[in-house]
Amino acid sequence: MYEVQQLDLELDTLKTSEAQLPFELLDLRAQMNTLNDHISSGFEDLDRLRKDISRDELEKGGLKDQIARAREEQDKNAFDSKAQSQFENRIQQLSERLNELEEMLEPLYERRETLETRKAEMHGQHRGMSPTLETLENDNDARVKALDEDFIGRKVKRDLRMAELAKADKRSVTEYEMIRRVRPNALAPIEKGRCSGCNAQVPVAIQQKASSGKPPAAKCPSCGRLLIRMV
Repeated sequence: MYEVQQLDLELDTLKTSEAQLPFELLDLRAQMNTLNDHISSGFEDLDRLRKDISRDELEKGGLKDQIARAREEQDKNAFDSKAQSQFENRIQQLSERLNELEEMLEPLYERRETLETRKAEMHGQHRGMSPTLETLENDNDARVKALDEDFIGRKVKRDLRMAELAKADKRSVTEYEMIRRVRPNALAPIEKGRCSGCNAQVPVAIQQKASSGKPPAAKCPSCGRLLIRMV
């Protein structure tokens, strides 16, 4: 069973290596994700701002047309002071609203320029980071591929594992597999009368059972690992 555990630990290491991404790749992925979020958010802000500007500019254009028509009508139809005053009041109201819109649009134009500049900067950062990220992704793909190419070696280890398990009694194998679900080191050699897995003192009777090597396997009364006596 000890040989089985050594093979299992080697297979665990290979599996962990395959899943473990390089820090540089993880870090750059995180930076790129954050940048993409900012770009997306910036697009939404800029889109809303452009809609606000478009709405106000549309109203502004309509006001200018209304003012122009009001003046034309004033020239044609205002024959007395009362009519002149009515047209002047109407033109003044429209002009005040036009001035108000122009004052509202000025900071919106400035905000739009700021957002467009920031958008260009973020796209520049994205273009600058993309080649490095692509290189790191390719390097990681090559690393995983190299691990995959070790499939034959892993298959040999698994075959050896099955051969070793076939030599052990079924009860010990079942207990071993159950313990490995919780602890990778399901087997623990007895060292100086103690379990090397949890360092608990092992009773002499259990030490003698472990030394005999006869099934069922001896178990540590503290951590439950299967105990073996190394020769």
